[in-house]
Amino acid sequence: MVVDICAAAAAIAFIVLVVYAVRALHTVRLTLQNADRTLQRTAERACETADQSVQLMRQTSEIAEDMKRKLAVLDRFMGSIDELSQGFSQAGISVQMMSQAVSRSVQGVEQAVHNHRDAIAEIVELTGAGFQLWQRWQSYRDSKQSEESEHHKGDE
Repeated sequence: MVVDICAAAAAIAFIVLVVYAVRALHTVRLTLQNADRTLQRTAERACETADQSVQLMRQTSEIAEDMKRKLAVLDRFMGSIDELSQGFSQAGISVQMMSQAVSRSVQGVEQAVHNHRDAIAEIVELTGAGFQLWQRWQSYRDSKQSEESEHHKGDE
């Protein structure tokens, strides 16, 4: 009789253990699904940000090139004014200083473009890492599902 009671208690304890294990596995699956959705949204946003950054870099480069051409024309114009008269030399120096200030501004824009390139490179690396994580998780999930289906076939 004691053996029967012990066997019944062991069976009940095993059933309780199985119920908690199933609930824990269900919670883990839901957590992984949430992580997958989050990774997908992050990857989409990173791609959008990368596209926008590339477009911004192109536009900034075009503006910088346009400014360089205009500055070159302005510098030639200033050379002509210096040749015409010494009286205009002070005005020429002032315009030349303005040209240099604009040139520094263009250099600042070029630096900003360069800085964005680094940010895009980081975004691409993070996107790649996220994609690898997602692939590993898919592989893990597929292997777990195949193990569960083999386990269920073994029970039958």
